[in-house]
Amino acid sequence: MAFHLQFSEAPSGEEVSRSYQILRCDAEQKYKLAGFILSPRIYGVDVHYVGRSVPCMQHTGDCAWCKLGRPTRWVGYAPCADHNRQKLFIMEFTPGVMPSLVEYQKQFGSLRGAMVHLSRRHPRPNARLDINVLAAGAVLAPGDLPPMFDIEAALAKIFGLDAEGKDPTQPKIAKEPDAAAAKIADRITASLLGKKAASDAADGYKDLLETDYFDPSE
Repeated sequence: MAFHLQFSEAPSGEEVSRSYQILRCDAEQKYKLAGFILSPRIYGVDVHYVGRSVPCMQHTGDCAWCKLGRPTRWVGYAPCADHNRQKLFIMEFTPGVMPSLVEYQKQFGSLRGAMVHLSRRHPRPNARLDINVLAAGAVLAPGDLPPMFDIEAALAKIFGLDAEGKDPTQPKIAKEPDAAAAKIADRITASLLGKKAASDAADGYKDLLETDYFDPSE
């Protein structure tokens, strides 16, 4: 008997796609974070903090946040696996811990397999971040680790970039923002920073609610 079904060898790309979480050395992680790096290098990007981290799009020649005078900060990311090699995630790095990773990469040529421990000296979100790096093979050989997942695609998904690599959530502003737009942006940013300060004072870190921006000229 013939069964008229259409078979395939693998599920569609949409079905096999998965999300990866960015983990930071914060209150949620009790200010300690460890993992095996799966990539040969760190993936750094400039971001604007506007209640949440959004990528700077200045490289495209059109970044609304830059036009509004919002400062940028560099953040590094690496695909990682936990010590049981069962959980895959993205670890976030700040500039202060990068010299250790840069020196390690110069010495060994690749970060893959390195066991990284991040910790804060005090249980506060803004306390100094320390790093300890164990050489690949000290705990597990690189070959015993899961393969590296597509971190660029994962970050694009987290940041909400569209198929063209653009951020559709950027505020719509005139090419040259006027004084009214700048004042609105300053007021919103001050409000967000005030909320974050209150959250930090409670010894916890939570993502702030996103705020809709608008073009006063529209």
